[in-house]
Amino acid sequence: MMDLMDFLLEIEGNGIKIDLDVLNEVGSNYQREKDALEKRLDEIVTEVMGDTPINLNSGADLSKVIYSRQVMDKEVHRTTWNIGVDHRGKKLRPPRMNAAAFSRAVRETTQKIYRTVAQSCIECEGVGKIRKMRKDGTPFKQLNKCPVCHGEGALYIPHGKVAGLKLNPTSADDASINGFKTDKITIKKLISQAKFKDNLIAVEFLEKISRLNAISTYLDSFVKGIQTWTRPSGLLHSSFNQTVTATGRLSSTNPNFQNLPKGSKFEVRKAIVSRFENGMIGEWDFSGLEFRVAGELSRDDQIIEDILNGTDVHSQTASNIHQIPPEQVTKDQRSAAKSVTFSPLYGGTGAGEPDHVKTIFRSTIMSTKASRNGTANSQTKFSSEDLYKHRVADSLRSPELNGFGQEELPTTRKWLTSQCRALLRQIKSLWRVSVR
Repeated sequence: MMDLMDFLLEIEGNGIKIDLDVLNEVGSNYQREKDALEKRLDEIVTEVMGDTPINLNSGADLSKVIYSRQVMDKEVHRTTWNIGVDHRGKKLRPPRMNAAAFSRAVRETTQKIYRTVAQSCIECEGVGKIRKMRKDGTPFKQLNKCPVCHGEGALYIPHGKVAGLKLNPTSADDASINGFKTDKITIKKLISQAKFKDNLIAVEFLEKISRLNAISTYLDSFVKGIQTWTRPSGLLHSSFNQTVTATGRLSSTNPNFQNLPKGSKFEVRKAIVSRFENGMIGEWDFSGLEFRVAGELSRDDQIIEDILNGTDVHSQTASNIHQIPPEQVTKDQRSAAKSVTFSPLYGGTGAGEPDHVKTIFRSTIMSTKASRNGTANSQTKFSSEDLYKHRVADSLRSPELNGFGQEELPTTRKWLTSQCRALLRQIKSLWRVSVR
């Protein structure tokens, strides 16, 4: 830990070189793409919603567009779907429902919405405000909101055709205070649903809204964040944190430089350059470290076999998720599947995922076989309480872990420590040579 702290201090002090001209160019390119996406999304909204005004930055409006339904009574909706937190501040669990009860609850808490045609309000002549009169016949000085159109200046008349993309929530996990969820993970599931239904306009809308969210994050968190924190010298001195994340991973602030999106599609990486003439940028990473450690601790035959045979477990997971042969898995699908591969190691159960994806969770190290070998017991020890109270070390020392003796745990820890220190020594030697 001290070795890592010294190394991080050295990195923070030396800083990271940023080419601000390249960064500004990348920001301009992202802004043009964002403008084009917003224009096309507005066109799709007009096509599927009619003249109904929609703000895509509003969760409630986005839910209307995607699911073609709106909440009738927020309090009834919240109670029915058990939305909110308990007295401890913990999120309430969604109710258990069979398919029939779920469909009935959807109908009872939300209603279909219909495409509209806008007509100018006769009462205020399209202005949205009226001037009221006193009893003596003289007008008030201030204008008041029109009671007929509620200040809109127009009346939106439904014409009988269902609005929106007509996609369906799949379980109580999808419910939210605005109707139904529209987060990144849910949108990915909805894209699969839209493709299955051959709903091409829904596929286009969801893919574009997903890309718009990513571009907005790139601009706000990365481009503007890096611009703000880069000094006139062109050096960025981000802060690296060792004890913030629950999983024990590093994090970074001012700006977040730890979780830069991977791949060539994230053009901000082009702005990260060497401070030396003809210098190069190096990248090191352990290959599937968490998966290998899980195999070592659980002694799971399948994990060990996959590692020894060089099986690409992420491609296999993506193959199961998308129900396609492994050789047809794309880079993006493989990258997205990593969260499903690793999720059981941190307590993931597949809640809210389709049934065939839940099967993946049950068939990995959280399966019955893994329970016999001790992984499930060690998972219980690695509870959120342990992580938040920094008791992981004590959990590892527990003699209750099945499948491996106490004498094996120090060996595993020593091996991991030696590997990490060896990697640190290599990186530090390269770093120190480069900054001289």
